[in-house]
Amino acid sequence: MSFRVPSLRNVEYTAPYGSFGQFSTLKSVLDYFDTGVLNADNLDPVFKNNGKRIPLSEEEKNNLISFMKTLSDQQFTKH
Repeated sequence: MSFRVPSLRNVEYTAPYGSFGQFSTLKSVLDYFDTGVLNADNLDPVFKNNGKRIPLSEEEKNNLISFMKTLSDQQFTKH
């Protein structure tokens, strides 16, 4: 199985996030990856081999969110 992943362009304006829109913020997405994702047959080996999680410090989460926000175009979205 494979999935088509949406672009990260303007990601700060495209909430909700997640396959089912279950996350209202980028921080909640990163918290989910940090605390552990649900097991699935098609779960990526990166997760399977790392306790079903990607451990991130609060600083790393903040840095990732800051980076993702640089991919937003305020003029394009009129924000």
